[in-house]
Amino acid sequence: TNKSQLFRKEQEEEGGGRGERRGGERRGTGIMESSLIKVPPGEDPHEVLFESGLTDGLPVVPPTPQRVAQMIAKGTKLQPGEVLGKCPPSYSTVSVEKVAIAAVMAGCRPSHFNVVLSATSAMLDEKFNLHGSHATTMGGCPILIVNGPIRNSISLNCRLGVLGSGTRVNASIGRAIKLVLQNVGGARLGGTESTTLGSPNKWGLCIGELEELLEEEEEESPIKYGKDKPPLKRWVPYHVTRGFKPSENVVTVMAVTGGPYQLVDFKTTSSYELCRSMARIIKTLYESRIPLLNHVLCVISPEHWKLLSSDGVKTKKQFQKMLFDHCNRLMVSDIPFIVARLLGPRLSKKPIFKTLSKFLFPLRVILLGILVAVLKSDAMQNNVDLMLGVRIFIGTMILVLLFTKSLSEIALWGLGYFLAGICWFSSNILNKPLGIVPKVCGPDSFQVIVAGGGAGKFSAFFPGFGVGRDGPLANMTIPISRTIINDAGSGGGGEEEDEEFKEDDREGEARSENNDAPPPPPPPPQSERRRVASSRFGMVQDRIKLLLRKYKLQHSTTLNDKKKEEKDDQQTPEISPPPPFCFLNPKMEQEEEEEEEEEE
Repeated sequence: TNKSQLFRKEQEEEGGGRGERRGGERRGTGIMESSLIKVPPGEDPHEVLFESGLTDGLPVVPPTPQRVAQMIAKGTKLQPGEVLGKCPPSYSTVSVEKVAIAAVMAGCRPSHFNVVLSATSAMLDEKFNLHGSHATTMGGCPILIVNGPIRNSISLNCRLGVLGSGTRVNASIGRAIKLVLQNVGGARLGGTESTTLGSPNKWGLCIGELEELLEEEEEESPIKYGKDKPPLKRWVPYHVTRGFKPSENVVTVMAVTGGPYQLVDFKTTSSYELCRSMARIIKTLYESRIPLLNHVLCVISPEHWKLLSSDGVKTKKQFQKMLFDHCNRLMVSDIPFIVARLLGPRLSKKPIFKTLSKFLFPLRVILLGILVAVLKSDAMQNNVDLMLGVRIFIGTMILVLLFTKSLSEIALWGLGYFLAGICWFSSNILNKPLGIVPKVCGPDSFQVIVAGGGAGKFSAFFPGFGVGRDGPLANMTIPISRTIINDAGSGGGGEEEDEEFKEDDREGEARSENNDAPPPPPPPPQSERRRVASSRFGMVQDRIKLLLRKYKLQHSTTLNDKKKEEKDDQQTPEISPPPPFCFLNPKMEQEEEEEEEEEE
């Protein structure tokens, strides 16, 4: 993607909206658009931010104009007025400046800013469906997956505790996305965000894949999906499976509704058993009998990856297929319930099931007639055991017919048990699992990355948002990837040392390496050096005498002078109040206030 695709300018569509008035001719320039919030003298800026509802519950860095300007100048070459898109639920225009304010508040450095910009652009893609995934009561939220060399350049954690706390880069980048969604998009708890329980992922989660463990592709050409897609012969990074080059910097945004669900494994020694254990965890996502999940994020630990790759699982595609087959094996026992209860309402609308419902009353009459005829037969009167068996059978049939609302329900349960029998025979006898009613839609539904510490047989799983192959709940969101544009501004991307000192060092090195500089003057003769040394020694003697004289003068003061000095020292000097503190407004200002400003 290029800048024109990444940052969409919608001035024509906005018409007379805020972006056109506030940006207008200034869009694309370096002029700040946000208003200033002034903190009264003596007030704590952090408390003002809390009371204004601009935080995520934890203290944030006050976004002063200087900090925001430095974030934009050192973090990107884009202008403050560049537009990335519209953020739901308020669908306010998201500019580079507003994202920079959120990045400052989250604690990002300028070197992190391009990752935040690209992730924000991916999150605002219509296919991601940010409003639907974030406003749901299930607690959906976007998480970030970063690939490419930029992981090492910004010190993104991909190893120990990759899903936890303790790393500034991971925490601040994920948090910045949340602040954009909250302050610019207007997604506030109790309003449009109505999650029932919530999740720690709501604070923000940014993961980096441990690509150093994986063997990179020999060719740098992007992978093409379709019939001509070349087979992957190695475990490759996640962004390579999505069509990017291994050398590209990519951030992927995915919506999850829970997790991490951790697999604790100590004794597994084969890839078959390991995949089966993972399938048991995946089967419980959402609910063990809910099928056809659209996406599942799988974070595989290095130890599990080593076991898989050394035991015949050479590619991610092969791992996805094995995991899919094991999930299908575990779903066999739940197929009757899924067909009759979960899929029943939809299947009952089919013409064949509607036709069966017309024969329910005639079937009841026929069964009752058969019951009466059997009970009156001579064979039933002479054989007590046969009589008991028939009574049990007929009684069961009558109860089923009495408590069954329609014949289609009986047919659905029968169909469910029939399909379960076929799947069991294929899985256990033929060793070919059938995905008639699978847990996930397909092998590609597993989004697989390798990350974590080197020791420990633990892997984690996150359920996505959406179920089914079609219908209103299917594919409600899909993972979106964006290339990270590494175009840091003039500041060099926010290194730990001050850039001015670095520039001075570089200039000093350049001056020392300059061959055109004049040669140093020759040393003076020995007699001249002795004369200079003696004069310097005399200057030192004079300086020592002066210091001694001042010392005697200070200690010869009278007692009254000392008391006066002590009294003066005890008096509290007047301290001038500090200048008023101010920071940029993270919110999108109201149109009414802007109209009043324009009128004034």
